Amino acid sequence: MSVAVDARSRGLKAAVLNALQVTPAMVKALKSGGLKVVALSVNRNVPGADMSLTMGPSNMILSPAISALAAKPRSHRGPVKNLMILMGGTDSSGSTARLVRVLAGRLPGVRKSVIAGPNFARFAELHRALTSAKDRSFVLFRSPKNLPVLMSRVDAAITLGSNTSLELACAGTPMILMEEAPHERRLARLLARKGCGLFAGSQREATSERVLAALKRLDDPALRARMARVGRSVVNGRGAERLAAKLRKLSA
Repeated sequence: MSVAVDARSRGLKAAVLNALQVTPAMVKALKSGGLKVVALSVNRNVPGADMSLTMGPSNMILSPAISALAAKPRSHRGPVKNLMILMGGTDSSGSTARLVRVLAGRLPGVRKSVIAGPNFARFAELHRALTSAKDRSFVLFRSPKNLPVLMSRVDAAITLGSNTSLELACAGTPMILMEEAPHERRLARLLARKGCGLFAGSQREATSERVLAALKRLDDPALRARMARVGRSVVNGRGAERLAAKLRKLSA
């Protein structure tokens, strides 16, 4: 309530709730202060909201550094030589460590950039997997400040159907898509259907054979170039602009 009152005192007419799950209680708290509410979440419809938008490619709010990647030229030549393993911001299921174990000793000519963000949940497990692998093709990046640059330089990435996959699509980076949760499965399948990447499934479904077969397919530079073009058409970095236009109409 205090947030809504403060917003109204500043002349604001609407608020956007951007969360994985937006609840009716969140909406009610803001509306009780006189604000119109837009719910941006995985929910298809949020009771009480003046507008409900499902998180997805068309309305993804990207950082300026990520959005700028949409206009950066990409060139895909030869087989995959640089691979990124980026399983979202937390990786609560330990998918990153599992992929290290799957790829250890394989594809020695491929540089494998392993990303562990600031909220990475199982870093000790990942560190053990990298130590046990004794494979110099793995390069660990912990909370890299230049992540957008790294995204734009790799030939392909293994990732989850989360916000990260939309960032990679904007960067024009072909993907092998996995999932840890139902909403990630929906997005991963959607991006795969549109042609941004290949769907490998859950940890259980993404066997070493399946992952390696997908990487083999991505050795085709024509396929990667096509995925890059599609990715940038699906996520063009202008989601915030589209959302702002809807907000202007709502608050008019």
